[in-house]
Amino acid sequence: MSYLSRFGLQRNIYLFVTAGTVCLQTLMLFVHTYWLAMLVMVAVGFCNMIFLNQSNASFQYSIPDNLRGRVMSVYVLLNQGTTPIGSIFVGAVMDIAGGIWGFPSCGILAIVLLIPVVFSQRKLIGSWVRGESVEQGD
Repeated sequence: MSYLSRFGLQRNIYLFVTAGTVCLQTLMLFVHTYWLAMLVMVAVGFCNMIFLNQSNASFQYSIPDNLRGRVMSVYVLLNQGTTPIGSIFVGAVMDIAGGIWGFPSCGILAIVLLIPVVFSQRKLIGSWVRGESVEQGD
């Protein structure tokens, strides 16, 4: 990430790692081999780490110095504090449908939640794909 940061914030990376995470989690439903499951989980972890690093950097660069501590505390709360909610969701799904649905249920839920975001932010996401610079507030 340090190497990539010298080129500025690469927002198209968000799209790649988000799609990677969602697709890989959903495809875990069809993985029935231990070693393949481990490889897919490593890829999911890689995508998650890139996304978190990129998000953390973009928040810190876009926040004025006098507000950085407050905004980052809310960011950390939302990022790490919502883990129990996801754990309850996955636990309930696995209890009802079985353990094989743990990862795929997260991927399916992410797809469902991303659909309205993608449709409402088509212009912004399109500019990210094209690599255009977008000012905040557009």
